[in-house]
Amino acid sequence: MEQQERLLATTAELKKTLLHQLFTQGIRHEPQKQIDIGPVPESWELVKLSDVCLFQTGGTPSKQRPDYWEGNIPWVSPKDMKRPRLADVKDHISQEALEEGSKLAPAGSIFVVVRGMILAKDVPVALAEVPMAINQDMRAIIPGSRLQPAFLLYAMVALKRKLFEKVGRSAHGTMTLMSSEIADFQIPMPDKETQQEIASAIETVEQKHALVRRKHAALTALFRTLLHQLMTAQIRLNRLGNSILDKSKTEI
Repeated sequence: MEQQERLLATTAELKKTLLHQLFTQGIRHEPQKQIDIGPVPESWELVKLSDVCLFQTGGTPSKQRPDYWEGNIPWVSPKDMKRPRLADVKDHISQEALEEGSKLAPAGSIFVVVRGMILAKDVPVALAEVPMAINQDMRAIIPGSRLQPAFLLYAMVALKRKLFEKVGRSAHGTMTLMSSEIADFQIPMPDKETQQEIASAIETVEQKHALVRRKHAALTALFRTLLHQLMTAQIRLNRLGNSILDKSKTEI
């Protein structure tokens, strides 16, 4: 478990470093230029999201209709925005619920939380790997033909501090990221081939981090089960086997 925790920290730091390097220096070793958001490769273009993307809102189907919540369409809310990529989520709605109270965003959309107290400390973003519906506290950013979806995801992660600066507080005290701020948000954009190369490099590190996280979760579950069985005398220490004890002594 301790080894996996160290690997988690290492891969997280590697991703952070790689994001900074790729979005300031690029991959072609070309000269840099200074723009509003900082240094970027000279050939990259600074674009507003509204010039290269479409936007979509969401909604929540009636909770008074249990049948609305028995479908197979993933329905995303801010609580699901804990991973950079979403292939499925806990809640699902029916086609009727979608037509009555929400909208379906296409695969490749970038989801961003726009309302809620989570915005006091972070602006969660994630890429939808399959078509998904979202609730009213989120926006879907749909990349146009000039943008590779994964590149847009990582661009927004790399520039999250700039995005966080756009968060305000509504009259009711709720933290809010206005739609106009998202539309006007600027990202640096290279050609699509470079976008793909950058996205692939970061995704490789991301996959390694996810693998380590799964291993850590499995080891943690095993540890808790073993501890419970030992503390409740379901198994006794000598039943774990001399080989395990000998190995532990050797490692210590």
